[in-house]
Amino acid sequence: MNLLPDYKHGKFAIKAHFTQIALLMKPAISENNKSKKNQSKFQLKYEKLLSQIECQQEYNANLENGLQKAHVKITAELEPLMQQNTVLKRKLLLAIDGTADRLGVGKQNKEWLDIYMTESSEALLRIFGYQDKQVAAILEKYGNISVDDIVNDYESQSMSKKFNELYGFDINIKEMLEKGEENYFAENRHHFNKTKQAELDENPDEDEAQETRSKSKTAIKKAEEDKVLTRDARSVYMRLIKKFHPDLERDEDKRNEFTEIVKQVTKSYQENDFFALLKLQIQYLDDNETKATKIADDMLKRYNKILQKQLNELKQWIAMQHYMSGDMIEDFIDKNGSFSPQKFATQRNYLKKGNDAIKMEIEASIKRPKTWFKDYLRFIKDVKQEQMMQDMVADMYDS
Repeated sequence: MNLLPDYKHGKFAIKAHFTQIALLMKPAISENNKSKKNQSKFQLKYEKLLSQIECQQEYNANLENGLQKAHVKITAELEPLMQQNTVLKRKLLLAIDGTADRLGVGKQNKEWLDIYMTESSEALLRIFGYQDKQVAAILEKYGNISVDDIVNDYESQSMSKKFNELYGFDINIKEMLEKGEENYFAENRHHFNKTKQAELDENPDEDEAQETRSKSKTAIKKAEEDKVLTRDARSVYMRLIKKFHPDLERDEDKRNEFTEIVKQVTKSYQENDFFALLKLQIQYLDDNETKATKIADDMLKRYNKILQKQLNELKQWIAMQHYMSGDMIEDFIDKNGSFSPQKFATQRNYLKKGNDAIKMEIEASIKRPKTWFKDYLRFIKDVKQEQMMQDMVADMYDS
């Protein structure tokens, strides 16, 4: 009888037999106690914990399905838009550079244009890699930064060593910069797996040792809980059999009724289904039996602790999924944990509008270059000034 959470495949699940039987107990308690006033505090807490677990389980199931659906939709619909966005930004960068060469840039605007073009070209080169000669030339032109400068900067900071410590294999800095970080690491993904496996085989770290100790403690705790359940199951079984043994009843109708009850009791006991036995005890033992009520409360007190533990672990797992998912929860998941078509449509429309806006800028740079370039320089200046103000405010709060 396993009451502990199952993390197989990284998914939290309370064992089915526990939850399903526990759910059966809920109406049985309610039927046996017509009013909440007649329920003990342990029964009230039991129902509250059970309701909370139901809500958290439903949310968790929705969240797992919602995130899976979001991943599929992002891959199919949003990633192509994001790739298109990167390509369009590159075209716009080249259009700005070409127009600046033809029309010239005044002294007042040159500083802002240099900053904008340097930052934009650096961002694109991290994606496309420095084999993109046109964008690399823009970086050198406006930022006075060459590929060799960046390689030397990486080497002066011992970045190869730092990457080795972080990723576990020697990184060719120049090759990484030429290909782009994303492309380079995608090509060398196999190194991560080999290195990680070697670490596990040769030098199990303290985290792994701690995990082993934790699993050992969990196994001991589970064995203790199973031992208690086995003892309680025997106690409930004997009590029910003694009360409802058909041979003790002379009335034929009562004898048939008792026979059916004993069949249920025996079946639950043979299948090690303690919670079904507890349900039967609450359902069939007389409310006026003080001893029976006390036994039920004592048992509920113990199982409330188990339920509370499982509820806490379920909440922790959900919190972990929120942390690991980053902005995906906010951008694509509703308050019930389900995938939100409305939120997804908002993100998709945002990307489409962004791409359409860049297309319009590129078209304007061709149709009316002089007016467009003047307006765009003003836009660049406004954006960079606002960023500087935000950075100053952030620095004030940090200090």
